[in-house]
Amino acid sequence: MIAAGLIAFVGLMTSSIYAATPVDVDAVSVEQSRSSVKPKKLGEAVQAELEEQVEAAEASDEARLDAVGKMHANKQARVVVLQWPGRPANYQTDALIRDVRKRIARPKATFYPEVDLYQAGRREPDKTVSPLAQRGIVPDEAIAVLEHEVSMVKDIQWGGMTPSDWGLKADYLRKVSDQIWFLDRPELRAPLFQLFVQLGRAVENANLESPPYYSYVDGSTVNYYWYLAASFAFRDSSLMALIDDPDLYGSVDYYKQQLTDGEINLLTLSFEGAGVFEPKRFAEEFQVFINGDNTRVDHPKGLVEMPPGRVDIYLKRKDGHSISDSISVDKLGEKIYGVRANARLRMGDQFIDQLMQHPNECSPDVDGDIIEYLSIYAKLHEGSEVYVAIPEGGDPYWNRLWRWQQRTGTLELVHKDTRKRRFRLFGFLKGKKDAIHKQSKKLPNPTW
Repeated sequence: MIAAGLIAFVGLMTSSIYAATPVDVDAVSVEQSRSSVKPKKLGEAVQAELEEQVEAAEASDEARLDAVGKMHANKQARVVVLQWPGRPANYQTDALIRDVRKRIARPKATFYPEVDLYQAGRREPDKTVSPLAQRGIVPDEAIAVLEHEVSMVKDIQWGGMTPSDWGLKADYLRKVSDQIWFLDRPELRAPLFQLFVQLGRAVENANLESPPYYSYVDGSTVNYYWYLAASFAFRDSSLMALIDDPDLYGSVDYYKQQLTDGEINLLTLSFEGAGVFEPKRFAEEFQVFINGDNTRVDHPKGLVEMPPGRVDIYLKRKDGHSISDSISVDKLGEKIYGVRANARLRMGDQFIDQLMQHPNECSPDVDGDIIEYLSIYAKLHEGSEVYVAIPEGGDPYWNRLWRWQQRTGTLELVHKDTRKRRFRLFGFLKGKKDAIHKQSKKLPNPTW
């Protein structure tokens, strides 16, 4: 009886199962169910969330930088851009300007080419002067010093001192002449001219016939300081009126006449920039002083002829100072001295090589003369922060940046900010997405 009951129960349950309404779980609906839970959708959701976080972080950065920019809106900053060789990005590239202004939070920062850092002319002749002690500009007090020394020696007659004493006087006056070590303005010309005249007289009275008092210039042996006075007067004849001694006048005029007659060949300076010279644009950008004389460069190729010897070159901007250079040569022959080309070689190509040897160092090592130039440039623009920028590989969106610290005499690395951070965040984002994708492959197929 019990067995009959169990058989009846099993039969009833079996008939109930087969008699129930069929569930619509065919192959198509299963596939649709599977496809509605794709792992890709999960990764995209995380990606969207992280992208929102990136945008929020960048918006926060922008707000912070705007606030800092307003706080420092009146602080001046000069950014010198070292142009990557063979690439167009330079100090006038808008993308570079925007990027650097944002990073240093100086919305009014101004930008200049690498040649502006070249300050070889302003280095003091005293080798014991440290880079940070360089004065940069000849002080006005030097004019009075030279005028006093000229007044003290000019009235001493030839027999008033022995040749040996005249030799000591010549050596002393030569050291005094270093008070005006660079001619960057007209008012320095007359005092130095008169000192050269008296120094040349002391050389003659002491019978000094060897360097540095006598020298070869374009193959001729000259009393070097009378010759330098003559080279000044060659460009500005009015200086000759400052000589009231007829014998001295004749001695200086002799060399001046040699220059005028072409017996001493002139050397040629070139103001071309990267093989190009645009006279109008150059005149708008620079005021040129050669040996303190305001000089107009109107040659179509930017050429200027000067007497060999001492040549001080200064390019002045409306809003600051550019190149200073000083060359002392007895002749160049057929060669041409490229003022801007020489500055670009040192402060462009060679400076970039030094900085990019170890680009991530907080305070990179650079040559001593470059440290001097940076110190002088900062002194010339007191009140402005000085930065050096390199668009690495010529990319104006990827700029290496250093700030000059005048107190310590070092360059300090300015670390990258938003772009580096953006790459880091998106790298993190991509890593998260890949991890989700890999994990999704391990999920078991849904069971129904």
